[in-house]
Amino acid sequence: MDIFTDAGVPLNLQIIPGLLTENCSSFLLELKTAGPGLIELNQHGRLHKNHELSGRKCEFGPSRNFEQQLADIRAGKERLEEMLGDAFSPVFTPPWNRYTDDTVRALEALEFKALSALQRNGQINSGTLREISVTLDIIDWKNGAVLKPMAHLMDDLARQIAAGDTIGILIHHQVMGDEAFGFVSDLLRELRQFENLGFHTFESILSIENG
Repeated sequence: MDIFTDAGVPLNLQIIPGLLTENCSSFLLELKTAGPGLIELNQHGRLHKNHELSGRKCEFGPSRNFEQQLADIRAGKERLEEMLGDAFSPVFTPPWNRYTDDTVRALEALEFKALSALQRNGQINSGTLREISVTLDIIDWKNGAVLKPMAHLMDDLARQIAAGDTIGILIHHQVMGDEAFGFVSDLLRELRQFENLGFHTFESILSIENG
């Protein structure tokens, strides 16, 4: 968080409602107040709990029906609204970047503004829920949760910048060491030099699209 605030670059923080403490919520509110427009607080599942008995981990996966997903997402949303008030922004990020059509239906019913996960083939089918995808994860999860090779990251990022689309960069502080934090710091410093690049939270993207 210091890296982003010092660079003046906005950061979306994904909050697990069931793990949020009073002390942490107070810290987040102070941080958001100190850096207006730089910190946005969103919902990251409910408990970050795997409910699948086999296959890939999911909190909101195929083994859970619409009613179960709706109840969990609602409970998480209500907790964040209670603890964070107006500082909470109704954007949802599913744990492990996985979700189903029932997740989308539940988010629509609860009036979330956007869903963010790893980019898939094809956009979600929703009239009210905007998909703002993650397009670059800096962590190599298959090889021990380490920073991806620098050349690979920069080539991928350069390709995305050239395409001119919205870029979503995913970081995960719990598995990042000095090299990864240093990479993020250097990356922000380099990107700030380009006047044609803009930096956004989910809310600022949505406000531009809505005129």
